[in-house]
Amino acid sequence: MTRQQWRVSSLTLALSKLQTFATNRPALEQVPTAPEEASKLLWEAHLRGDLFGQRVLDLGCGPGILAIGAALLGASMVTGIDTDASVLEIARENARRSGVVVTWSEGRVGESPLPEADTVLMNPPFGVQKHGAVIPFLEAGAEVVVPGGALYLFAGPAAQKFIAKLVVSHHLKVEEHVRLEWPFPAVFAHHTQRRGKVIVDRWILRKIKQ
Repeated sequence: MTRQQWRVSSLTLALSKLQTFATNRPALEQVPTAPEEASKLLWEAHLRGDLFGQRVLDLGCGPGILAIGAALLGASMVTGIDTDASVLEIARENARRSGVVVTWSEGRVGESPLPEADTVLMNPPFGVQKHGAVIPFLEAGAEVVVPGGALYLFAGPAAQKFIAKLVVSHHLKVEEHVRLEWPFPAVFAHHTQRRGKVIVDRWILRKIKQ
């Protein structure tokens, strides 16, 4: 399928076929990104010209849903980084089955060297298990994205204060901030309900050209 033939619905279908986490690790807040929300974020990036022919970096890529979606939409080079080697094996298999090329790298965001990127994607930890866990992801993304490039991310409402500081310190501008309500499956043993809801912010931040 060419990039002109893709639609949000077909992208969602493709992403829904990807394997997710084999075992969810609470300490890493390994919660799968819903295909519907991933495809909406990716489609917005596609419409803004931030995927086709661009160098894309997915921070905390997990099984690779955002990275693979970016590759399907024509990104020239896609790199996914995650600290969990076992989940990167799932990501590799997902990419193989999707017929796309993605470079997968094991490393801890904030500590490992990262490639320069035109576009950064992420669904980082919201900081439920560790306060401020999102900060290294935000800072790393803002550091490696090129002037004129953009960060597309999901974050918990508590990250808003960190993002406000990041916008000032890294010469960013907010192009979109939308508050969403996601269905939230019971993925960890301590969850007492089969399905709940969680408030999630979707952000688009662009680095200002100096």
